[in-house]
Amino acid sequence: LIPVGVPSGRYEAAVYNMTDPENPETYKQKVASVEFDVNAPTLQTDGLEYIVEETVVFTGAGYTPGGTRYVIKIMFGEEVLAKLGFTSSDDGSIPVGVDEVNWTIPFDAPDGTYVAKAYNDTEPEKGVLLALTEFRVNASIAARAEAIFRELRALNATIDADVVGINVSLTQKVNVVTKKIEQFMKWVEEDKNNTAANMLN
Repeated sequence: LIPVGVPSGRYEAAVYNMTDPENPETYKQKVASVEFDVNAPTLQTDGLEYIVEETVVFTGAGYTPGGTRYVIKIMFGEEVLAKLGFTSSDDGSIPVGVDEVNWTIPFDAPDGTYVAKAYNDTEPEKGVLLALTEFRVNASIAARAEAIFRELRALNATIDADVVGINVSLTQKVNVVTKKIEQFMKWVEEDKNNTAANMLN
Protein backbone atom coordinates (compact mmCIF):
# COMPACT_ATOMS: atom_id res chain seq x y z
CA LEU A 1 0.00 0.00 0.00
CA ILE A 2 1.52 3.32 -1.09
CA PRO A 3 1.33 5.87 1.76
CA VAL A 4 -0.52 9.16 1.29
CA GLY A 5 1.81 11.98 0.31
CA VAL A 6 4.35 9.91 -1.64
CA PRO A 7 5.46 11.96 -4.68
CA SER A 8 4.73 10.67 -8.16
CA GLY A 9 7.74 9.25 -9.97
CA ARG A 10 9.74 6.12 -10.74
CA TYR A 11 10.72 3.93 -7.79
CA GLU A 12 12.88 0.85 -7.25
CA ALA A 13 12.17 -2.05 -4.90
CA ALA A 14 15.28 -4.09 -4.11
CA VAL A 15 16.00 -7.33 -2.23
CA TYR A 16 19.29 -7.60 -0.30
CA ASN A 17 21.03 -10.65 1.13
CA MET A 18 21.04 -10.26 4.92
CA THR A 19 22.33 -13.73 5.79
CA ASP A 20 25.88 -14.79 6.64
CA PRO A 21 27.42 -11.50 7.94
CA GLU A 22 30.82 -13.18 7.85
CA ASN A 23 30.79 -13.31 4.06
CA PRO A 24 31.37 -9.77 2.73
CA GLU A 25 30.92 -10.91 -0.87
CA THR A 26 27.25 -11.75 -0.35
CA TYR A 27 26.17 -9.94 2.85
CA LYS A 28 24.03 -6.85 2.13
CA GLN A 29 24.45 -7.38 -1.61
CA LYS A 30 21.49 -6.69 -3.94
CA VAL A 31 20.11 -9.92 -5.31
CA ALA A 32 17.01 -8.66 -7.15
CA SER A 33 15.18 -5.45 -7.95
CA VAL A 34 12.22 -4.11 -9.84
CA GLU A 35 11.26 -0.60 -10.94
CA PHE A 36 7.72 0.77 -10.91
CA ASP A 37 5.96 4.06 -11.50
CA VAL A 38 3.81 5.79 -8.90
CA ASN A 39 1.17 8.18 -10.15
CA ALA A 40 -0.08 9.32 -6.76
CA PRO A 41 -2.88 11.89 -6.49
CA THR A 42 -1.79 15.31 -5.30
CA LEU A 43 -3.63 18.15 -3.58
CA GLN A 44 -2.44 21.75 -3.41
CA THR A 45 -3.84 25.15 -2.49
CA ASP A 46 -3.11 28.43 -4.28
CA GLY A 47 -1.56 29.87 -1.12
CA LEU A 48 -0.06 28.93 2.22
CA GLU A 49 -1.88 31.44 4.42
CA TYR A 50 -5.22 33.20 4.10
CA ILE A 51 -7.30 35.62 6.14
CA VAL A 52 -10.98 35.12 6.88
CA GLU A 53 -13.31 35.54 3.87
CA GLU A 54 -10.53 34.83 1.36
CA THR A 55 -11.09 31.94 -1.05
CA VAL A 56 -8.90 28.84 -1.09
CA VAL A 57 -8.58 27.28 -4.56
CA PHE A 58 -7.60 23.60 -4.79
CA THR A 59 -5.66 21.96 -7.60
CA GLY A 60 -4.13 18.55 -8.08
CA ALA A 61 -3.35 15.70 -10.47
CA GLY A 62 -3.01 11.95 -10.55
CA TYR A 63 -6.69 11.07 -10.11
CA THR A 64 -8.54 8.54 -12.27
CA PRO A 65 -9.21 10.33 -15.59
CA GLY A 66 -12.72 11.46 -16.40
CA GLY A 67 -15.92 10.84 -14.49
CA THR A 68 -14.69 9.58 -11.12
CA ARG A 69 -16.16 11.37 -8.11
CA TYR A 70 -14.00 12.63 -5.26
CA VAL A 71 -14.56 14.75 -2.17
CA ILE A 72 -12.27 17.15 -0.34
CA LYS A 73 -12.91 17.44 3.40
CA ILE A 74 -11.63 20.58 5.10
CA MET A 75 -10.78 19.90 8.71
CA PHE A 76 -9.82 21.96 11.74
CA GLY A 77 -8.67 19.52 14.35
CA GLU A 78 -11.20 16.69 14.31
CA GLU A 79 -14.03 18.89 13.01
CA VAL A 80 -15.05 18.71 9.34
CA LEU A 81 -15.86 22.29 8.31
CA ALA A 82 -16.73 21.67 4.67
CA LYS A 83 -17.04 18.95 2.03
CA LEU A 84 -16.25 19.85 -1.59
CA GLY A 85 -17.18 17.32 -4.26
CA PHE A 86 -15.63 17.20 -7.71
CA THR A 87 -15.38 14.97 -10.78
CA SER A 88 -11.91 14.37 -12.18
CA SER A 89 -11.04 15.94 -15.53
CA ASP A 90 -10.16 13.91 -18.61
CA ASP A 91 -6.47 14.18 -17.74
CA GLY A 92 -7.01 13.08 -14.12
CA SER A 93 -6.64 16.53 -12.61
CA ILE A 94 -8.89 18.53 -10.30
CA PRO A 95 -11.02 20.81 -12.50
CA VAL A 96 -9.97 24.45 -12.96
CA GLY A 97 -11.69 27.50 -14.43
CA VAL A 98 -15.47 27.69 -14.09
CA ASP A 99 -15.54 24.27 -12.42
CA GLU A 100 -12.71 24.99 -10.00
CA VAL A 101 -12.91 23.54 -6.49
CA ASN A 102 -12.77 26.32 -3.91
CA TRP A 103 -13.79 27.23 -0.38
CA THR A 104 -14.43 30.72 0.99
CA ILE A 105 -13.26 30.90 4.60
CA PRO A 106 -16.10 31.99 6.92
CA PHE A 107 -15.79 35.29 8.79
CA ASP A 108 -16.01 33.46 12.12
CA ALA A 109 -13.50 30.73 11.23
CA PRO A 110 -11.02 29.86 13.99
CA ASP A 111 -7.38 30.89 13.76
CA GLY A 112 -4.91 28.09 13.04
CA THR A 113 -3.78 25.36 10.68
CA TYR A 114 -6.35 23.55 8.54
CA VAL A 115 -6.00 20.21 6.75
CA ALA A 116 -7.68 19.42 3.42
CA LYS A 117 -8.02 15.71 2.62
CA ALA A 118 -9.04 14.25 -0.75
CA TYR A 119 -11.04 11.01 -0.66
CA ASN A 120 -12.39 8.72 -3.35
CA ASP A 121 -16.18 9.16 -3.49
CA THR A 122 -16.88 6.36 -5.99
CA GLU A 123 -17.51 2.71 -5.11
CA PRO A 124 -15.76 0.37 -4.49
CA GLU A 125 -12.96 2.70 -3.33
CA LYS A 126 -15.28 5.20 -1.62
CA GLY A 127 -13.76 6.68 1.53
CA VAL A 128 -10.13 5.90 0.66
CA LEU A 129 -7.81 8.78 1.59
CA LEU A 130 -5.74 9.76 -1.44
CA ALA A 131 -3.97 13.05 -0.70
CA LEU A 132 -3.81 15.85 1.82
CA THR A 133 -2.42 19.34 2.26
CA GLU A 134 -2.30 22.00 4.97
CA PHE A 135 -2.91 25.74 4.97
CA ARG A 136 -3.12 28.40 7.65
CA VAL A 137 -6.00 30.75 8.39
CA ASN A 138 -5.23 34.08 10.03
CA ALA A 139 -8.32 34.96 12.05
CA SER A 140 -6.74 37.60 14.26
CA ILE A 141 -8.56 40.83 15.11
CA ALA A 142 -6.44 42.61 12.49
CA ALA A 143 -7.32 40.00 9.84
CA ARG A 144 -11.04 40.26 10.61
CA ALA A 145 -10.83 44.05 10.40
CA GLU A 146 -9.12 43.76 7.01
CA ALA A 147 -11.92 41.45 5.80
CA ILE A 148 -14.51 44.05 6.81
CA PHE A 149 -12.60 46.87 5.11
CA ARG A 150 -12.38 44.83 1.90
CA GLU A 151 -16.12 44.25 1.93
CA LEU A 152 -16.81 47.92 2.57
CA ARG A 153 -14.55 48.88 -0.35
CA ALA A 154 -16.41 46.39 -2.56
CA LEU A 155 -19.75 47.90 -1.49
CA ASN A 156 -18.47 51.37 -2.23
CA ALA A 157 -17.39 50.25 -5.71
CA THR A 158 -20.85 48.76 -6.28
CA ILE A 159 -22.53 52.01 -5.29
CA ASP A 160 -20.20 54.07 -7.47
CA ALA A 161 -20.85 51.79 -10.45
CA ASP A 162 -24.62 51.96 -10.29
CA VAL A 163 -26.18 54.51 -7.97
CA VAL A 164 -29.53 54.06 -9.69
CA GLY A 165 -29.42 50.32 -9.00
CA ILE A 166 -29.49 50.62 -5.21
CA ASN A 167 -32.01 47.95 -4.29
CA VAL A 168 -32.88 45.22 -1.84
CA SER A 169 -29.77 43.23 -2.71
CA LEU A 170 -27.45 46.10 -1.84
CA THR A 171 -29.39 46.80 1.35
CA GLN A 172 -28.96 43.17 2.35
CA LYS A 173 -25.21 43.40 1.75
CA VAL A 174 -25.02 46.49 3.96
CA ASN A 175 -26.93 44.67 6.68
CA VAL A 176 -24.52 41.73 6.47
CA VAL A 177 -21.51 44.02 6.84
CA THR A 178 -23.20 45.80 9.76
CA LYS A 179 -23.65 42.49 11.58
CA LYS A 180 -20.00 41.60 10.95
CA ILE A 181 -18.90 44.95 12.39
CA GLU A 182 -21.05 44.35 15.47
CA GLN A 183 -19.53 40.88 15.91
CA PHE A 184 -16.09 42.33 15.36
CA MET A 185 -16.62 44.90 18.13
CA LYS A 186 -17.67 42.11 20.49
CA TRP A 187 -14.46 40.23 19.71
CA VAL A 188 -12.43 43.39 20.33
CA GLU A 189 -14.18 43.88 23.68
CA GLU A 190 -13.62 40.24 24.61
CA ASP A 191 -9.96 40.58 23.67
CA LYS A 192 -9.64 43.68 25.89
CA ASN A 193 -11.31 41.86 28.80
CA ASN A 194 -9.04 38.83 28.37
CA THR A 195 -5.96 41.10 28.29
CA ALA A 196 -7.09 42.92 31.44
CA ALA A 197 -7.77 39.63 33.22
CA ASN A 198 -4.33 38.34 32.30
CA MET A 199 -2.73 41.51 33.68
CA LEU A 200 -4.47 40.99 37.03
CA ASN A 201 -3.33 37.37 37.32
